[in-house]
Amino acid sequence: MCDFSEEEEVLILYTAFVLCKRTRQAKRRRVWAREWLLTRPSHGFVENLYDNIASGDFFGHNDFLRMTSEEFEELLQIVGPYLQKKTTKMREPIPPKSRLIITLRHLATGESQSSLTYLFVIAQNTISNIINETAQFLYQCLSNKYLNFPDKKEDWLKIAEDYYKKWNFVCIGALDGKHCEIQSPPNSGSMYFNYKQKKSIVLLAICDAYYRFAFIT
Repeated sequence: MCDFSEEEEVLILYTAFVLCKRTRQAKRRRVWAREWLLTRPSHGFVENLYDNIASGDFFGHNDFLRMTSEEFEELLQIVGPYLQKKTTKMREPIPPKSRLIITLRHLATGESQSSLTYLFVIAQNTISNIINETAQFLYQCLSNKYLNFPDKKEDWLKIAEDYYKKWNFVCIGALDGKHCEIQSPPNSGSMYFNYKQKKSIVLLAICDAYYRFAFIT
């Protein structure tokens, strides 16, 4: 029987612990995905149902994404190239069309990411990454065209003039707000706690007489 010093025994135990941990991690990594997530081609919403709605149900498409199928295709042409991912040896990337539909569905309805996982047959962490990335590209591609905030007195007076001519109402914009539910940042305490007993940030927007955003904060 070999005699080891106390320091050697500690080193041996630590080495065994590290090897055991690496073995467990390697075993976990063998499971690439939950089995039902691999059925997206045959069970996913985009792959099996979306095209039927887009081509044959005008009101259904509006209800699902809050826009027409023509408007969706136009938006896809603008932002699609930024959402295209490279094909790897491991798996096919999720196409831009699916990425945009997922993001618009979440933005239009506030549907949870866990619910979107079952609808689109895509893992929740992937859903989260898709929404965050796509939203950034949407802002990057559209902000300069559709969010030209008034920065002069004359711009606000023009909005007021449009309201009076179109609606016979004197104002410089229609103001409304919305609580956007969030997962609050670490150590934020009650900063994001609202009257509905949830965590949120407040979106405030002003629209002109033609339903266009004039200011957002």
